[in-house]
Amino acid sequence: MSNRDKIHELLDLCLDIQENGRGEEGYPCVFFSCTNYGTDISILIHDGGFKTGSYDGEYRLDFANISPRTYENCRQHLLDLGGRVNACITTNAPTVEHI
Repeated sequence: MSNRDKIHELLDLCLDIQENGRGEEGYPCVFFSCTNYGTDISILIHDGGFKTGSYDGEYRLDFANISPRTYENCRQHLLDLGGRVNACITTNAPTVEHI
């Protein structure tokens, strides 16, 4: 899998979370950012909704040299959150924390 494919996969996982909720009241808040000034890509996660302070997951990837460990940790974090989100959607729970 190319680095571009890995980034697309992580972006798709972020979008799966984003399209089903607002990142508040227990619903995960996910930030995905990238720049063409350098090669940095950042994925920042609050598991239980937006809050000030530290993130529950903070993943910084260098597009030219993606660390397999960072990629897999980020991917697994997003998959776990996606599972919680899907459980809410299928049970009509108002927020992820009700699961």
